[in-house]
Amino acid sequence: RIKNISQNENGCISIPKNKLNKEKFLPSLIHRLIKPFGFNSSQEKDLQKILESEFHSVKKFVSKTHTIYIDHQNISIRKNTSFQPIEIKFSSFEEMKSNFEITSPKEFSIPNKNEFIIEKHKLIFPLVWRNTLTSDKFQPLGMKGKKLLSRFLKDENISADERKRKMVLVNGNSDILWVDGLRSNERYRVNPENHLQLIKLKLIGAKRNTF
Repeated sequence: RIKNISQNENGCISIPKNKLNKEKFLPSLIHRLIKPFGFNSSQEKDLQKILESEFHSVKKFVSKTHTIYIDHQNISIRKNTSFQPIEIKFSSFEEMKSNFEITSPKEFSIPNKNEFIIEKHKLIFPLVWRNTLTSDKFQPLGMKGKKLLSRFLKDENISADERKRKMVLVNGNSDILWVDGLRSNERYRVNPENHLQLIKLKLIGAKRNTF
């Protein structure tokens, strides 16, 4: 039954809260779900209380081997790993090809979550692909003025552990161009009429800093 409502990607088990709450025997299902990962009965009860509560902040439970993250939409179970920050510098499009599929679209279309579109002349090499920093700021697409990236990620219901692992593409002038899977920078909004200048960067899935 658990397999029918969960997804397992890169070792992370994710279950939509709305599906879990529809289960008739919720306590029994929670027990079978988290017991194999070293969580105790007290944590099982606390998790059930959170699921039954309509409003709550992002929560997490930790065992010796795994961590459960509960945000406003999902429950995620991940194996505990030591975090190693990533920072890759690209001096050319050729160097980027190990992490991105690079194309020149003939016309603008709304990019997928793993894609970023920009006018070629706005890129300043070297570009940097790295994890977020506490001091990071950028202007999210569609918003006025800069915002702390940490605040933006929190507003997007990204857990604290995911926030430090989230990847960003940084221009040569230190501007954050794109937050992986979430939003690009308003200052680099594409003019669809400049279709001859468009560059699409599609992130190769395995090159994400998975968590």
